Amino acid sequence: MTTSRLPSRLPRQIRPVAGEGLTSFIERLATANHIKTSYLRRYLVDPPWSWNGSPSWERLAAVVGREPSSLKKILLSRRCVACGAVTFQPAGGSPRQTCSQACRQEAYRRRNPKPQKEERHAACQGCGEKLTFVPRGATRLWCSDSCRQDAERQRRREKVEANRAPAPPNLSCGVCDAPLEAGRRGAPTAAATSPTCAAERPGTSLSGFSRQPAPNAPGRWNQDATSKYA
Repeated sequence: MTTSRLPSRLPRQIRPVAGEGLTSFIERLATANHIKTSYLRRYLVDPPWSWNGSPSWERLAAVVGREPSSLKKILLSRRCVACGAVTFQPAGGSPRQTCSQACRQEAYRRRNPKPQKEERHAACQGCGEKLTFVPRGATRLWCSDSCRQDAERQRRREKVEANRAPAPPNLSCGVCDAPLEAGRRGAPTAAATSPTCAAERPGTSLSGFSRQPAPNAPGRWNQDATSKYA
């Protein structure tokens, strides 16, 4: 194709918009010059003219006074829906919406956002500070490691206190009602009688059981045996 066979430039020119495509640009160009879109489209087809032919980029560039390569790059370019970068779209096929794999994934996340998980509020079991967290398995109980460690120490102290021997009961002497002191292991020194009362009352042991003297034993325990030796 020679330059003499190219069509002349149209009187009214329009600015091409990046990514608008060939069809939209021809429609706007025909409207600006007050001609039918079908007539202009057929006029831009290489001879022999046909209603089903595709417009030639060389003829279209000639009527608008631009270079074919630059006009094609502008009309077939497209802005990325994710980052806004201008990318070149090859003729034919479905137009690309994004410029890269990363932008395609970002656009997918925007179209299909993940549902927001419900936030839960609780209080730290150590200091009582308010906690805001998203439930993921176990529930948070403490706001920091220091509160968690303090709670663990307190739990161990309570465990030691629970395993400790219970306090001895408050026992009193069965004779004078005097309180009995606790022994080394928590038991009273005398189960029912203090040492003073046991000494004053012969026949009473410190363990609380009556100790009867032998029937024939000498001494003050047996008056019959004592009179025998008088």
